[in-house]
Amino acid sequence: MSGRPSTKPCKGNIFMLLMINSAPRNYERRSSIRETWGKADIIRSALGNYVWRTIFVIGDGHSKQINNQVNQEALKYGDMILADFGDDFRNLTYKTVLGMEWANAYCNEAKYFYKGDDDVMLNPFTLFPKLVFMGGKKLFMGNIMSGSVVIRQQNSRYYVSLKDLALSVYPDYCSGFAYVISMDVLQAMVAVVPKIRKIPIDDAYVGMLAKKVNIKVHWDRGFKPFGPIPGRKCEYNTVIAVHGILPSRQKLMMKEARNAFLTC
Repeated sequence: MSGRPSTKPCKGNIFMLLMINSAPRNYERRSSIRETWGKADIIRSALGNYVWRTIFVIGDGHSKQINNQVNQEALKYGDMILADFGDDFRNLTYKTVLGMEWANAYCNEAKYFYKGDDDVMLNPFTLFPKLVFMGGKKLFMGNIMSGSVVIRQQNSRYYVSLKDLALSVYPDYCSGFAYVISMDVLQAMVAVVPKIRKIPIDDAYVGMLAKKVNIKVHWDRGFKPFGPIPGRKCEYNTVIAVHGILPSRQKLMMKEARNAFLTC
């Protein structure tokens, strides 16, 4: 959709770019992320010189009113990539690839790329030290999905035709709610996008890109597809990302994660 506002390229030393798939109507979710783990000054004050940037990817809302609201939000915050395709489940792969391509073009000096959904609580107090300890090696890390069967039932939202993909089982991939890719791996993945036919299952497609560039998925128990967070405070220090967290819980969980980082 030409003329829609767009975020500016990265400047300076960015440790990680956070790319969040969000729906047009999910303003409250985006706001809670901006106020908690997506807010750069929170990260700097707790973890020293590490700096990251948060960007939301949003498709067309199929409504002039909704699109106008999103445009105004993008102008106000400067942290949104607005796509010209419909914001629909079957377009998630286009959304995810758009975020990867933007990162490669406009933020390629970042060391790491994070892709997540807008209902995830991300714990930087665990993630940053882990990445530093891993020493900058090539990385595609998350919650591994292994042996997933390609769905052929046409009435399923996960349907993929034989024309689009001849495989019966997907290569290993990271569940799409949250994963981390080192920038060198992301650049290699983006380079082979034209060679891999897109399917509507975005996380499986990224796994196909990983296989094409010979990168194995690294499993980490810190990526939690289902909450809740373990009850004991210090167990936050084993958590990187938790799926299914609504705005009302983000602030509390971020506070608890910070306290665990400082006291455990």
